[in-house]
Amino acid sequence: MVTEASGYRLEVDPQEVDVHRAEALLRDGRAALANNDPMTAAALFEESLELWTDDSLREFEESAFFRDARARLNELRYALVEARNDAYLADGRHLEVLVDIDMWLSGEPFREHLRAQHIAALYRAGRQVDAIRRCESFRRLLRDEVGLDLSPPMRELERRVLNHDVTLLARGAGVHDYVAGLDGRGAPVHRPDRRARAGSVVFHRRDPGRDAARPRGG
Repeated sequence: MVTEASGYRLEVDPQEVDVHRAEALLRDGRAALANNDPMTAAALFEESLELWTDDSLREFEESAFFRDARARLNELRYALVEARNDAYLADGRHLEVLVDIDMWLSGEPFREHLRAQHIAALYRAGRQVDAIRRCESFRRLLRDEVGLDLSPPMRELERRVLNHDVTLLARGAGVHDYVAGLDGRGAPVHRPDRRARAGSVVFHRRDPGRDAARPRGG
């Protein structure tokens, strides 16, 4: 506790605050994944996710201040889930992606990265028909709820699944490398990356409001 002119300020070691620890583990895990060490990355993401025991701040949902904080924590949690799934896919652990992904999608059905991970994992598990059905159900959801079509990368992933693209089965192929949202620099977008290995889909950042999912007929 520090005394200041305006009152008192509580100083806490960041490592004693779960949200700071979670953010640090997310950064470290992403660095490990970027260095082609998906096993270490997955362990770091899992450690961070274990810091959650329930829906954070649910009891304060009527407060506007806590609603904002809760939204930020929810975004952090989903960023960790998607990053963990990226690491699992890069390490050939697609069956582990399928364990709980439906639960996460039920809470955030419009998260394209999570949808793509689901489709890639189903395809790798030998469930091509289910993967195609998931593409189509996401297309219907976007059309019916917000009047949008699948983004170009999602259509490309669908095409590759339909065509039995064997490169999607390779260890380390599929959806990886990035999630939106914690530092405010932009939402995820997908474009070809010459540095990516063959058969991978790489996620980059873009400015918010630009190149959003294409409206049907637009």
